[in-house]
Amino acid sequence: MKPNPHIGIVVLHRGNPDASAEARASAGPAGHRDGGAWVVMGLEHEGDRPPLAAAFGAGNAVVHPAARPGLAALCNLGIVRALRAGSDYVLLLDAACRLEEGALSPLLIALEAQRQAGAACPALLEERGEVMLACGGRIGRWTGRIRPRLCGAGASDPDAMQWEEVDFAPASCVLLKREFLEDAGLYHEAYGSYGFEAELGRRARTEYWRTLALPHSRVRCTPREPSCDDPRREAFERARNPFWLQRAWGVPGRRLLLLPWNVTWHWPAAFAAHLFTGRFRAAGAVVHGSLQGLFGKGFAAGGHLAVPIHGRKIPLAVPAVSRAKAMYLL
Repeated sequence: MKPNPHIGIVVLHRGNPDASAEARASAGPAGHRDGGAWVVMGLEHEGDRPPLAAAFGAGNAVVHPAARPGLAALCNLGIVRALRAGSDYVLLLDAACRLEEGALSPLLIALEAQRQAGAACPALLEERGEVMLACGGRIGRWTGRIRPRLCGAGASDPDAMQWEEVDFAPASCVLLKREFLEDAGLYHEAYGSYGFEAELGRRARTEYWRTLALPHSRVRCTPREPSCDDPRREAFERARNPFWLQRAWGVPGRRLLLLPWNVTWHWPAAFAAHLFTGRFRAAGAVVHGSLQGLFGKGFAAGGHLAVPIHGRKIPLAVPAVSRAKAMYLL
């Protein structure tokens, strides 16, 4: 019988220590097996370390050394800690999410049952559990558009009750297989906080890994505090990252069609929206992001591909069949 796998939990701290502790506690009734739990935070939340150390352990409350590093860097920081500790699976969980009872077991069963499945995500529901926020995500092959799947669908909608292969899994809640990470790599930190999940999903498909969305595994999400949002950075990344995704595909024809769409509509509309609402720095970030998307080379960086192997367990040897049993098997 296969031993119970170790699932390392990585909670993305958002500035509320109680919310981070509640997110971790929700993994217990969700079907969590033995494994460690880490909470990762940016340098701006370093003052929350004492209460988080009491809830997670002094060595498991990890602060990123860079100021405002982006969600991709925070996720990678937690993933590396979990892999070095010997986790067979890594559960990424946003502090705004709460796993429902039994939500983790279907994700684990799906990844255990299908060898080419490397990531599995649940349905993200709003706080009351009536409307879906996302159940996996899709990438527009020709537009680079990143959109959540089943956003706005009813929780009991019959069309939303079947598992499906998706382009990527949102980092708000996703279970990642160790072999998947060792083969496809970590999140691309140059993308910052927008579209990095889509970039990993695209890269994983080139390595023949599958990403599954399981709507019968459910997670409740509470509204996020407005102070966590940075309009300037968000405008910059929304202008840059879709074009980076298309450049990473390596298909020049798609970029030729995407460029007129961005130049004539997407970038001017985003610039005007920020300008007329008084967010002048965000409007300037749209211009900067569009130029970076066209000419920047950050999408080709490869530092995120280095995954630590240290911590991997030695596979258990399968016992040899005895001679008495062999006569019935041959």
